[in-house]
Amino acid sequence: MKEIHALLKPVMPVIFGCCIIFTTIMALIPVTDIPSVFNFWDKAQHSLAFITLTLTGSMAYPSKTKIVYLGLVIYGAGIEVVQYYCTTTRVGDVFDWLADCIAIALGILIYQTLQKLLIRSNFI
Repeated sequence: MKEIHALLKPVMPVIFGCCIIFTTIMALIPVTDIPSVFNFWDKAQHSLAFITLTLTGSMAYPSKTKIVYLGLVIYGAGIEVVQYYCTTTRVGDVFDWLADCIAIALGILIYQTLQKLLIRSNFI
């Protein structure tokens, strides 16, 4: 397992970057262009995206997690501002940003729990 961790470590910033790009595209494209596989409850979409971003960001930058978390909170707010002012088919919503923040908190809890389990198991 330590070998897998060593292999993933240098790739995680790229994966995190790809997740940011994908989330940005999905948040800004017209609603009608969203693939049907991603067309489910709006707050669940936000939660899934920001838990994923929190986990991948934490793994990409384990020594800078507080900066990652703060950056994701600002990023979530930024998406809502851009949706409100710069798109015609999207609506910026403070409750979407709140869903993002709750998902970030949940992602932090998941990450910390996994870290403790992996350390206790000598996997990392």
